[in-house]
Amino acid sequence: MSPKTVVAVERARLLEESLSRRDDPPAAVSEPQVITNAGVDEGVPPELLQPENRQHLADRTHQEASQAVSAKRDRETHALRIQEQLLALRYWTRDEYREHLRQSRMPGQARRSATSVRSCSWWTPVSPGNGMRLS
Repeated sequence: MSPKTVVAVERARLLEESLSRRDDPPAAVSEPQVITNAGVDEGVPPELLQPENRQHLADRTHQEASQAVSAKRDRETHALRIQEQLLALRYWTRDEYREHLRQSRMPGQARRSATSVRSCSWWTPVSPGNGMRLS
């Protein structure tokens, strides 16, 4: 074998050894592992958290629960609606809503027709005869 082949074979053998070492499972830990920078959101059970983190978690869940109750209270309105507000609430048929979306996606103002520009008082078509005159 040439020296390059010997070096390549040795390099491949060392690489294979290092990969097989990485595949081996780590030794079992006898004492419980304490996790400092993870939370229950990441799937860590609360009993593995450090005591100050457990307290913070309890405070946070209590605070979130109280915020949820107040947010629900904010949304619930018992004020009577006037007739205009009731008329503004309407049900759209699927075709009406599709047409509304189509027109809202059109560039410029969707409700303006092509003839409305010509009927403007300030718009004058440009032709070679009148140059770039604005009225």
